[in-house]
Amino acid sequence: MTYSGSAGDDNSWHYFLSANRERSSNTKYKDGTTGVVNTLPGSRWKEEGVNIRLDKDFNEKQNLKIWYNYKAGEDGYPVTAPSTKYWNKDGWQKVMFNYIVGKLDANNKVATQNKLSGESNIPGYRTIYNTRALYGQQNEFRHNDLDITYTFDKENGMDSFVRIYNQNHRYLTRGRMQFSVFGGGAGVGFKDYTSLYPNGASEAQLKAWMDANLVPFPGTADSETVKNWVSKYGDPTAARTVHVEKNRGLELQLVKTIGVNDIIASINYDKAKHDSINTESNTSQYLKRDSILGYVQDKIHVSDKFDVTPAIRYSYFKSINTDMTDRSGKQVAYNNKGNVSTLTPALNAQYMFDNTSSMYVGWTKICRPLRPGDYSLTDGVFKTPLEDEKGDTYTIGFRKDLSDKTSVGVHYDYTRMSNAIATLPIWSDADNDWKATAVNAKEDKKSFNLTIDHKFDDHFTLSSAYAHAKDVWKAKDGWILDPNWDYKNADDLNVAINSLRPQNHYSLNLTYENGKLSTGLLTNWYTGCNTNAFSDNRFLILDWNLNYEIKKDMTAYVAVTNLTNEGYETIYKSRNGIGAGAMPARCFMVGMKYTF
Repeated sequence: MTYSGSAGDDNSWHYFLSANRERSSNTKYKDGTTGVVNTLPGSRWKEEGVNIRLDKDFNEKQNLKIWYNYKAGEDGYPVTAPSTKYWNKDGWQKVMFNYIVGKLDANNKVATQNKLSGESNIPGYRTIYNTRALYGQQNEFRHNDLDITYTFDKENGMDSFVRIYNQNHRYLTRGRMQFSVFGGGAGVGFKDYTSLYPNGASEAQLKAWMDANLVPFPGTADSETVKNWVSKYGDPTAARTVHVEKNRGLELQLVKTIGVNDIIASINYDKAKHDSINTESNTSQYLKRDSILGYVQDKIHVSDKFDVTPAIRYSYFKSINTDMTDRSGKQVAYNNKGNVSTLTPALNAQYMFDNTSSMYVGWTKICRPLRPGDYSLTDGVFKTPLEDEKGDTYTIGFRKDLSDKTSVGVHYDYTRMSNAIATLPIWSDADNDWKATAVNAKEDKKSFNLTIDHKFDDHFTLSSAYAHAKDVWKAKDGWILDPNWDYKNADDLNVAINSLRPQNHYSLNLTYENGKLSTGLLTNWYTGCNTNAFSDNRFLILDWNLNYEIKKDMTAYVAVTNLTNEGYETIYKSRNGIGAGAMPARCFMVGMKYTF
C-alpha cells in the first residue's frame, strides 16, 4: 500500500508513505532428474517494511529530502533442493549413514571411516541439508536506514547536494541441529557401528541402528519420533550466528556547466563496521574500515550528435582494523594489507548518426582492493599474499531503427583482468591433498547481447533478446587443479567455469493490448547446458499474464509462471550435484489493484 501527495499553500511539501507485508509458505519445485514435483523444506518466508519520505521545496533550485526505510523479515533455511530420488525414509537413512559412518558392502560391513562430503562422494548428499528445516532453523534480518539530502543548486538537469546517511543492518541465523546422537561431522558414527558389527549386520540390525542413532526423515515432520528428536537435540530459538553491519557517511556533489562541458565532482566519506559472532563455533570477528571515494566527470557536448565523457575516480581504503577469535576463544592475527589508494580513469563516448541510429563506446579501469573474505590467514596454498584485483573493461554498442516498427540493438563487453581472484581446488604439497584456496589469476570475460523489438500493429508487439557469456582463465605459475572438479580435462579451468551456467539465453516477449485488456507471453530458452551440471542440455520456460481494467482505477490480473511445469536449473554447484538449483514449479497468481 502506498500513499503520496503534496501539502502547503504553495504545495512545496511532498510526502510519500508505503507499507508492505508479504508471506509465503514453502515453494514447490520440479526435480529435473526425476520429473517429480516436491516441496522445498524451509523455503517459506515473511517480509514487511515501511518507507517514509518527506520533501520540502524552498525554490526551483533548493530542496530538502528526508527518507527513512525499515525492512524486516525471516525465512527458512533450505540451502538447496533435496534430491527426490532420496526423499523418502530409506533413501534418507542411506545418505545419512554414508555421511555419519561410511559406505557398506554386501554384508553391511564398513571398511573405512567416512571423512568426505559432497555429491560426488555420497550420492544424494545435498538431501541432508534439509535437516535444518526439520529443526525449524531460520534466517532473520532487520534494516533501519536514514538518508537526508539537501540540494542547494541545480544546473542543466544536474544537482549539487550534500547528503548524510546512516545504515544499520542486522542478520541472524537461529536454531541448533544435530545429524546423529554422535554429533554432526563426517564419520562420527564409525566407531560405534563397527564396534557393534565388526563383520557386518543383518538388515534388521542395520535398520534398528539407524532408527536409534540417525536424525529421522524430515518428510514425516508430524511424527512423535521427529518431535522427540528435535526436543532432545535441537533448539529452534538459539541464535547460531549474528552479523551487524553499520555504514555512516557524508557525500558532497558539485555540478557546473561551462560552455559545452557538464562537470560533476563528488566525494564520499564512509565509516563501515561489521561484527560477526558464531555461538556454535565460539568464534568472533569485528571489522572496521573507513574509505574515501571521489570522482570528477566531464560530459563534453562536442556537437549536437557527439558526446565524450572522460572521468577519473579516486578510492582510498584505510587499513582494516580487526579483532578475531578462534574456536578456543584465543585471539588470532589477521593478514592486513594496509592502506590502499588508487586512481581509476574511464572514457565513454556516444554518437548519434541520425534520429534512427546511434552508437557508444567505453573503457573503464578496474581496481578492487582485497577484502577479508578473499583470502585465509595463511594466504592459501602458496603462502604468498594476494594482490588487489586489477583489469580493464571495454564496451561497444549500436542501436538502429530499421523502420518505424522495428529496432535493433547490439552490445559487446570485454573485461580483461590482469589480476583476478578465484577460489579453486589446488594441490597442496604440505597437506598432500586438494585444498580450496584463493589465488591470483588472469581472466578474460566476454559477453554479447542482441535485442530486436518489432511492433506488428496497434495491438501486437514482440521483444526478443539473445545473451552469451564466456570466461577464459589463464593460470599463473604453480597451479595443479583437482581432476574431480573438472568435467573433461583437469588442466582446463575454462571447461569448468563455462559449464556452471547455460551458454546461451534467448527470450521472446509477445504482448497484446486492446482497450481494457492486455496480455503477454514471455518465453525463456536456455541452451548449451552441460549435462554434467544440468538435468538437460536445454530448457524452454513460458510465463503468461493477463490484465483487465474492470473500471477506472481498478484492475484485475492473473499470472502463471512456468506454464508448462518444466523442471529446470540455471545454476550449478558441484558439491550439491545435478538438480540442486531446481527452479519453482508452475505457479498461479490472481489479484486486484485499486488506485485512489
